Amino acid sequence: MKFASFDISSMYSIIPTEELMTILNEVWNANDVDGKTTQEILRITQTLINQNYFQFQDTIYIHNEGLAMGGIYVIHTIRSIFTAHGEYYNP
Repeated sequence: MKFASFDISSMYSIIPTEELMTILNEVWNANDVDGKTTQEILRITQTLINQNYFQFQDTIYIHNEGLAMGGIYVIHTIRSIFTAHGEYYNP
């Protein structure tokens, strides 16, 4: 009889936040979005990242490593930009 053991640190895909902010900045600059608008979008995105928590039953959890792939609707848009950037630059 053979046994296998796995050490899973994360069962869910996450978006690395530092890389995300860099990519968003690159996308806005590549599409000629003015600097003030870009900074506002990045500030709002950083606020969303900092308020990345959820409740399960009676316990509140803080997602402290990256940004979960699911969640609120704006995260779906951010995830799409992040994924598209990876597919475009790393086909």
